[in-house]
Amino acid sequence: MKKVLIKNAINQESVYMLDNHYTADFNEMVDSVKGRIKLLNFEKFKLEQAKTEKKIDDEFINNLIGKLELEYTNLNQYENFDTILDKFYLVDLDGFRFQTIRDIDVIVAIYENENKDWMEYKIGNFIPKIKKRLTIFFLLPDEETDYFLELEDGTIEEI
Repeated sequence: MKKVLIKNAINQESVYMLDNHYTADFNEMVDSVKGRIKLLNFEKFKLEQAKTEKKIDDEFINNLIGKLELEYTNLNQYENFDTILDKFYLVDLDGFRFQTIRDIDVIVAIYENENKDWMEYKIGNFIPKIKKRLTIFFLLPDEETDYFLELEDGTIEEI
């Protein structure tokens, strides 16, 4: 399968194998995603400009932030850079795709809104066979819907 319904994955505590079928056309440390993933929690919330010193674009204030907590184990034989997170999308029930937020000012604002140290976000590289807990964020429209997690050019299979 290409995507998994987030609420079902969390409720059933399922573990999935990810593989974007690396080919020589990719830069393996940047683009190859092969590993296990377990989705732990998903929530949506509003970002408040007043709670941060960073100037945030209106699109991040007027819409919702999706926060997905997960565990990822890199099963490549080499480290992956955190840029592999750009390969993940949320897809709503209408088929619209939403990319991860990678703007550091927005991420700092998210952590300041939660009264947390934004350095908790520091992800770093993914070392082979080491389970890592992380949080990724998405900009979402302010509407009620369920979301799928999708891996670009890859598969997500329950194990």
